[in-house]
Amino acid sequence: MKAYVIKIELQDVEPPVWRRIIIPAEIPFWRLHQTIQYAMGWKNYHPHEFNFPSQRLSVTNNDDECEYVGSDMEIRSSEKLKLGEILEQPGRMEYVYDFGDYWVHKLTLEEIRDDYPVGYPQILAGAGNCPPEDVGGPG
Repeated sequence: MKAYVIKIELQDVEPPVWRRIIIPAEIPFWRLHQTIQYAMGWKNYHPHEFNFPSQRLSVTNNDDECEYVGSDMEIRSSEKLKLGEILEQPGRMEYVYDFGDYWVHKLTLEEIRDDYPVGYPQILAGAGNCPPEDVGGPG
């Protein structure tokens, strides 16, 4: 089965906080969100969105609070859109968690594997701990 190796880097924090995961292409962005939450140590208390500026696309679980509402960005549901529909297109990807604290995570597609033997995501590597929830963001 096809899968993506993705590096997740929390922006604007020292020391660096990052994880490398592998995740099947056929699952929805909602599951990628859940995987990031688990891998980074977040508690899933807040809305999230995935942004693809070069594709003019935002994928979110909360259309009302999406950063790009009112802009010319297309907004899609993270529960319906599958990773394989978007991730192989070039361009920057970011994941924003908690629109108040505004934790930005850079996502880098490092590898596409065609022979992933399992149907679930896995954490491959990582370093650093995320800050606790509701501490006010990187500022």
